Amino acid sequence: MTRILVVDREHSLRSRLAESLAGPGRQVVSAATAAQALEQLSDHGADVVVLDTEAPGGWLNVLRELREHDPDAEVILTSSAPAITDLNQAVTFGACSFLPRDADVTVATAAVATAEHRVLLRREAQRLEEALRASEARYRNLFEASPDAIVVYDEDTHEIRDANPAVQRMYGVVPEDLLGRPFSEFWFQSPPPQSVALSQVDPRVFRFLARQDRRADGDVVDVEVSRGSFAHGDRRMVVDVIRDVTRKLRDENERRELEAQLRQAQKTEALGLLAGGIAHDFNNLLAVILNYATFAKESLEEAGDGAAESALRDIQQVLTATRSASLVTRQLLTFSRREVVSPELLDVSEVIDNITQLMRSSLGTNCAIQLDLERDLPKTRLDRGQVEQIVLNLALNARDAMPEGGTLRIHTLQTRDKDGKRQIAIRIADTGIGIPATVLPLIFDPFFTTKERGKGTGLGLATVRGIVDRAGGEVHVESTPGEGTTFELRFPASSQRTSIRSVATPAGQPRGGSETVLLVDDDDPVRRAARRILVRAGYRVLEAHDADEATATFRAHPDVALLVTDLMMPGKSGEELARELRETSPELPVIYVSGFSTQSVIDEVDELELAAVLAKPYHAHNLLTVVRELLDTRCVSSSRYPVALRAAAGAR
Repeated sequence: MTRILVVDREHSLRSRLAESLAGPGRQVVSAATAAQALEQLSDHGADVVVLDTEAPGGWLNVLRELREHDPDAEVILTSSAPAITDLNQAVTFGACSFLPRDADVTVATAAVATAEHRVLLRREAQRLEEALRASEARYRNLFEASPDAIVVYDEDTHEIRDANPAVQRMYGVVPEDLLGRPFSEFWFQSPPPQSVALSQVDPRVFRFLARQDRRADGDVVDVEVSRGSFAHGDRRMVVDVIRDVTRKLRDENERRELEAQLRQAQKTEALGLLAGGIAHDFNNLLAVILNYATFAKESLEEAGDGAAESALRDIQQVLTATRSASLVTRQLLTFSRREVVSPELLDVSEVIDNITQLMRSSLGTNCAIQLDLERDLPKTRLDRGQVEQIVLNLALNARDAMPEGGTLRIHTLQTRDKDGKRQIAIRIADTGIGIPATVLPLIFDPFFTTKERGKGTGLGLATVRGIVDRAGGEVHVESTPGEGTTFELRFPASSQRTSIRSVATPAGQPRGGSETVLLVDDDDPVRRAARRILVRAGYRVLEAHDADEATATFRAHPDVALLVTDLMMPGKSGEELARELRETSPELPVIYVSGFSTQSVIDEVDELELAAVLAKPYHAHNLLTVVRELLDTRCVSSSRYPVALRAAAGAR
């Protein structure tokens, strides 16, 4: 709405002019004197004023008041005979045009319309200017507050024209110090020109790219860039919105690595289950082969004729192959963490001392052994056989890595882990060909081997890793091709865990007995071999195929003095059978026989004195030794039982 004020001393002229100016979008008011005009201006103001220089009260007062309220208002002076001084004063106060008082109304109306148009143009320009200022303020606020670095630079010269505060966090330089510098000096890998130039691209479209940038301190960061462009005069400007994704990429890499480790762990777990099952069944077969070959060997030795000597040599080969096969199954069980172990407090230097001669024989004359074994080391709780196994495995690997000969150094020492806890370390170093960096991450994978077909199972290092992990230790490997390899095995110093009863092969013939033994095994050949061993030693043997048959036999024969049971059987396990029988006879000695044991069995053997675990395949000496040991222990322990319990034991 445009407000028009007509000031004229003559009512007729004032009315006629106001009537001709009235129309849509206009508000026309009039005044006869300067005082009335000033009152109108004070109350409502005016956009266009038609002012009679001869109006009572002085037109200059009206003009001054108008300029104080609205410097941009349009003023048209009317006069019959204007003086030069009046015209000069009018120009001084911003009058825009002059009309004779006797001018035609049409001319006056046109002059007012022109002035009104200038008013509307100024209003629109002001509105656009205010909108522009608001837009610039919004842009600047977003630009300054953005968490991503924003850099505006010349497309051709890469000279930085503007940068927001986030660039300081990204590049370590305050925005003011960036202005005028080429942005390309911060690009760690300068992109090809076509990745920067956007002149041929729709400026409304942002492009995305990844690159590496260099901070002021030299650190390299991975960034994602959203890039656009705009024209600034005759120059083309590029806008890069930059986000640091170094941590994001690192997290993604870690996630991929963890996923790969999980997949590998799942494959290893499945392989371990398969290996454990195969090894268990194979151990049953080996137990039969071992014991029946031993029976045949003993019979031939008693015969003593010439034909027997040849058969003895053949059977000795069978026994040797059986023991070798037993070592393979032991590696499988160790890998799958199902081996029956007998941990005890060991001095690792002493253990290595005891197998030094065996290592020398295994390595041959081309390889020298240098021992640096610290004495009085703290003891560590490990299975003696497993320590021997891992040292021999690594020694044999070292021999294969030194085909032209070399030196094997074995060093034992005390060290500490990252938390300061004591560890016992076994360091085994060779001067062999070393391990390539591409192969090093794979050496502990099951069945991975670089040896020729038929010369390696790929279980040696997997077995070492399995034993060390199970003992709560660590394995560290360093290797330089052409210079050799060093394995360092670290074990925690002595813990407080009670060891499982160790079953070793004695030097002499174990003593037999006449007690009644309940023998339970679902594998008929294995059970018959064990029965034969026990019967030949003088024991009375009751057999059972499964737990239910064993329970019935036990109830029918109160004189059973010992239970020998396989762990894995159809229906109830040997562990469940033993618990059931101990409910009525808590002093009953139990020998668990298996290719591998469960943690619950190990815990139970730790808690009970009258229990032992015997690993398959076992030799007759092993079985007879532990049977006699448990029966003798029971006799000694019975003197400590309450009277009622001794009577119950005696009645049985």
